[in-house]
Amino acid sequence: LPRTAVGVSYFRTTWHNFRVTQNLANTPADYDPYTFTAPLDPRLPGGGGFPVTGLYNIRDNRFGIQDNVVRLASHFGEQEEVYDGVDVSINSRLPGGTFVGGGFNTGRTRTNECFVVNSPQQLVWTLVGTTANACANNPPFRTQIKLNGAYSLPWELKASAVFQSLPGIAYNANFAAGNALIRPSLGRALSGGAANVTINLIEQNMHFEDRIYQLDLRFSRTFPIMRGRLQAMFDVYNALNGAAILGVNNTFAVGGAWRSPSTILDSRIVKFGVQYDF
Repeated sequence: LPRTAVGVSYFRTTWHNFRVTQNLANTPADYDPYTFTAPLDPRLPGGGGFPVTGLYNIRDNRFGIQDNVVRLASHFGEQEEVYDGVDVSINSRLPGGTFVGGGFNTGRTRTNECFVVNSPQQLVWTLVGTTANACANNPPFRTQIKLNGAYSLPWELKASAVFQSLPGIAYNANFAAGNALIRPSLGRALSGGAANVTINLIEQNMHFEDRIYQLDLRFSRTFPIMRGRLQAMFDVYNALNGAAILGVNNTFAVGGAWRSPSTILDSRIVKFGVQYDF
């Protein structure tokens, strides 16, 4: 098409030379395994009540003893962090000063840390009867779309708009498991006098809130005044008055306010402005 440009790009970014901190004062054999049953709650996968396994707690006689050294992760295994993504963009200039542009991106960052430095808990734990690799996170590809354009209206008015469709935020279910739940399996209380340990009951980066939609508008007109130009502007932010969720409560408790919004998209805002160029 005349006066139209389209770009397609593929990106693959990998990180290397990761570092880990190893405590030479203890070994994986100094950690005792335990399991507990997740609470019953219809908001959890399968309604809750599933075993949470693969958890470890250091023994009391090794608790708090440290002899830390920073080493390359390659001494213990292969650590990965890889981003794959595709960007598509389009820009078109039409007669009369009209233009449209935008594009979309779809991509993901996957990580893998499936090796043991000190605690075996770094490896695998089980949810709802299936194996969820806490050490290997492979989230789905997620797509964001952004469009913008400008159009000339009668009476020398100009209208412009920006539309965004973004993936919803990820959420967790951070549960404070107390000694009453843990002691039957561990055979003792948590080391160091801890009253509880916080465990995420769902897979990380696999559960998301609804998508975020936002439309911003601007209407403007330029007036020649003396030797300069006066531009009058009328802006409408979040014209659709969406209330997309930008932050949630990630702390899970039965009957609690888990996933209650803590931050939402600002409501519709209208603004008038002028700009004088001379």
